Amino acid sequence: PVSSPKTNQTHATLTTLDTRSEPIQPYPISSPPPAKSNSNLVCDISTYQREMAEPDELDELLGFLSDKRADVRGQAVEIVAGLTGSEAGIDQLASKAATCIPRLLHLLGKPTEESKPAATALVNLTALPELATLAVEKGAVERAMEFLRDCECAPPELLVMLLANVTKTEGGVHVFSQEGKSLEGFFVMKLVQMLAEGTPAQSYDHAASVLTNVTRHPVGRRVFLDPTRGLVRAALPSLLPSAAETRRVGVAAALRNCCVDDASRASLLACPGRTAAGGGGGGHGTGPDTREIAVVGFGKTGASGASEGGLEVVR
Repeated sequence: PVSSPKTNQTHATLTTLDTRSEPIQPYPISSPPPAKSNSNLVCDISTYQREMAEPDELDELLGFLSDKRADVRGQAVEIVAGLTGSEAGIDQLASKAATCIPRLLHLLGKPTEESKPAATALVNLTALPELATLAVEKGAVERAMEFLRDCECAPPELLVMLLANVTKTEGGVHVFSQEGKSLEGFFVMKLVQMLAEGTPAQSYDHAASVLTNVTRHPVGRRVFLDPTRGLVRAALPSLLPSAAETRRVGVAAALRNCCVDDASRASLLACPGRTAAGGGGGGHGTGPDTREIAVVGFGKTGASGASEGGLEVVR
């Protein structure tokens, strides 16, 4: 669950920006099933416990994450994911982050049996800002976006939650916006596309949280508000009362972020408010979806305690 957004003052004369006050954590996981004993293994991984006291045992366990055998890697990553279900376990793994994080990121490209627990562990670990920063440096943004296109890897819900955590950091937002790169803004476009078209929809709810974080960056706002891309219009259906609260809060906060400077405010107000259901033509739509979005209760507070933005009308 995402807790109430907080505001970060970026300039004394500017509107404050909305972002996530707390990373998404911990992703609910159950204790890993006991690993089956296998006499053919170099070491019987079933002897490891969810919380280990000896550092050398932890080093040995992390070594199994890069083993040549898939069954060994699978058992090891299940135990690592189980460790991240407790603060004590996270503290232990944080002390070995330089080894743990890159190996878990590598496992994201493996079959679901390995990539799902790896993604679960990464979501829980990146709840710590210092580990989120390290994950960004090791390529977490690029790998998550890459594997979101591959349905055979980690579940998209976990990958999007990982992106929501790492884009809490300044480095994560910078990498995601791809500032100065030849494909600047490509990840932002793909993010909105996933938010609008991803199925099942609930797997992509946290894409709205990523959008909140990304629109803190000037490049993120510029790409999101570019009228030729139609991204604002594509995101508007996520404000409907029928949409999940996570989506409504995230998109509303992103729109509020777009009010931080004069240029962004002007671009936001110039964006067509027409949705696909709102009819044809180049003007502002008057279909039921558009009217419902325009009057949605932004002043209300949802069950999570998060304010649903500050706009009276989306035009």
